[in-house]
Amino acid sequence: PTDTTDGVTNTPTASETPTETVEPMATVAILSASQDNTIYEDSADLSNGIGPIFNAGRNGSNGNFMLRRALIAFDVASTIPAGATINRVTLTLRVSKENSGMNTFSLHPLQADWGEGDSSEDQGMGTTAQTGDATWMHRFYDTDQWTNMGADFDANPSAMASVDETGSYDWGSTTQMVADVQSWLDNPSTNYGWAIVGDESGATTKNVKQFDSKDNPTEANRPMLAVEYLSEQQPTATPTETATPTPTDTMEGVTESPTPVDTASIEDTDTNGDGVINEFDLLNVLKYWKQEVGP
Repeated sequence: PTDTTDGVTNTPTASETPTETVEPMATVAILSASQDNTIYEDSADLSNGIGPIFNAGRNGSNGNFMLRRALIAFDVASTIPAGATINRVTLTLRVSKENSGMNTFSLHPLQADWGEGDSSEDQGMGTTAQTGDATWMHRFYDTDQWTNMGADFDANPSAMASVDETGSYDWGSTTQMVADVQSWLDNPSTNYGWAIVGDESGATTKNVKQFDSKDNPTEANRPMLAVEYLSEQQPTATPTETATPTPTDTMEGVTESPTPVDTASIEDTDTNGDGVINEFDLLNVLKYWKQEVGP
């Protein structure tokens, strides 16, 4: 109602509608590699663009102690929304062949673009490079060359992991891996991925490992990048079919209620022991399932 006093009409002031604040939502994205390859110190003409494996480390005496380096990249910007804040990053690779014992392998941010052509082999020795392949000499065979033979990458590693027998291994999360992925999200044109480098300090020390690549026929064995990020952009919900309620079975006035499902074993599982139950615990469950079930 309008308040009228001494002929003056006083109109109530409308209250402001509260603005809904959208809190950033933590999400874990699982990315598959967009490209990977192996470059071989043996020759400027060897590569393995779409082979089922890639290699890193130093060969033994039968391979003249020549080095192999692996290259891998993930298309971060195509999956994670622009403006998101990266919290955690974990790279998971599967070793499918080894005979050199425990060795350290490090991730180094690449500083130039490179290619994956149609070369393919599965023995770890490399094969003739095809157009667009990366090699020890070339970023893109056989036109564009690296500034430094063996690929241009930051000498400081973003992460390191000790790798031994066959199985899955994780790199990260580290502060530098988070910074790498954040940079690739903010500046997609500089996303060149990582070089995977073995311990190259021993000139005659064999430590080469074989990893399953993005083209491996067993999908569960392929490289995987888990990225936890915060974003105000809500994911698009997938419409689900509304279930038709099932009538309650009533017999002689007694209503039979469904037995509740005990979800405690699901909700209370902190698989990595960090005191927080989140998507990374689910990732550990998935990796455990892969190891138990096998390829």
